[in-house]
Amino acid sequence: MRSLSEDEKLVICGLIKGKNSISDLFDFTNYEGYLIEYKIEPYSGKKKIKILVNSSIEMNDALDRFVSLQINLARTLNIVDYLIKENYLFVINLAHGQSVQGRMGSQNELARFKENSNLYSTEIPIPENFIIPAIISLIDKQIIYTKALEEYFENNFKTKDEIHNQKTQLISVVALITAIVIGTASIIVSICD
Repeated sequence: MRSLSEDEKLVICGLIKGKNSISDLFDFTNYEGYLIEYKIEPYSGKKKIKILVNSSIEMNDALDRFVSLQINLARTLNIVDYLIKENYLFVINLAHGQSVQGRMGSQNELARFKENSNLYSTEIPIPENFIIPAIISLIDKQIIYTKALEEYFENNFKTKDEIHNQKTQLISVVALITAIVIGTASIIVSICD
């Protein structure tokens, strides 16, 4: 496995702690006032994903934070995609060809939307890029981690090979120091005789 950023490690921590969907994995902490709304109809091929912004947020701020939200969402989706390709994760389809619709956001924001959906009058469409196909491929799926990912997490984000290499290096250093000490001791003993 490649080395991971701190944000990527947080995603893995979330997976191990039971967050098993993309809406659970993405951290909306810094994005209060934003919801991602999605609707996917597999038989018609219609896919709609957009950002809903609480009207209390100024539009300039909304656009700046939208860029940040896209970047962080892309990072989360990227690590999940990487872990799936490396066989550390697998997904189970929950919708089985049915239409899927809903919203992703913080619990507070979802509760606010439920109380008054009219507050979310501003919509920002997500441009067609990596994010939309990645969300669509994961939105109705349960994400399950493998034993290998759990071991990687338990070993402080080190693979078995990395742990083995560290032990080998430690043994080599100890052997080298021992050889130097024995060699020095034998020289001192031969001088004293």
